[in-house]
Amino acid sequence: MQITADVLKNATGASDSLVSLYLPYFNAVLDQYNINTQGRVLAFLSQVGLESGSLRYTEELASGSAYEGRADLGNTQPGDGVRFKGRSLIQITGRANYQNISDALGVDFVSNPELLATPQYATAAAAWWWNNAGLNELADQMDPTLPLTDPTNDAIYKQITKKINGGYNGLAQRQANWMNGQGAVLALQQAVADVSEFAQANPKTAIALGVTAFLLLAGTITYFVVYKDRIKQDFIAA
Repeated sequence: MQITADVLKNATGASDSLVSLYLPYFNAVLDQYNINTQGRVLAFLSQVGLESGSLRYTEELASGSAYEGRADLGNTQPGDGVRFKGRSLIQITGRANYQNISDALGVDFVSNPELLATPQYATAAAAWWWNNAGLNELADQMDPTLPLTDPTNDAIYKQITKKINGGYNGLAQRQANWMNGQGAVLALQQAVADVSEFAQANPKTAIALGVTAFLLLAGTITYFVVYKDRIKQDFIAA
């Protein structure tokens, strides 16, 4: 499943520059981790948007010293708390979890923990964690065509939030992200439907427009191929 920049922007609240940066990484992992339906995508993006501060943060702001000696996180060696602080768009925390994500992605995050904060791996790790935590199955119980105020949607979304957060911190913003994303998805679906309806009602016009667009593109490409040296000289001279 592929998402558009508009869907990513609305469902996470991210800036245009961050949307451009992250869109290829999201589209590379959504199918890989079965985040491949409208409901799963909306739930995932809206939660990730809140957890990462609208894709601004891929590393916990605190030092991580609070995790020192946490055997439940696998932090058994001196300095593990800081070394394996929360990273990724959904924070992966602790030596044990870093080892799990290393095994899953085939990248040694234990030896190179900072890699988990890079956009590519921060996105992949969040998608892996989401799928591994069974959140796709929870999202399947929601109906993305209904408002989030629908009783079932509301109850399931809160379950997802609690599983990620341990509570309901930022719930209102998570919900707003979901609803904004839903609006973008529905608008995209309507635009596609309108184009399809127009093409069916006006097949000759649709074909003519398609041919015209193709010829314009082909002409532009041909022009640049033929005159590329002259264009380059003019550019340098300017």
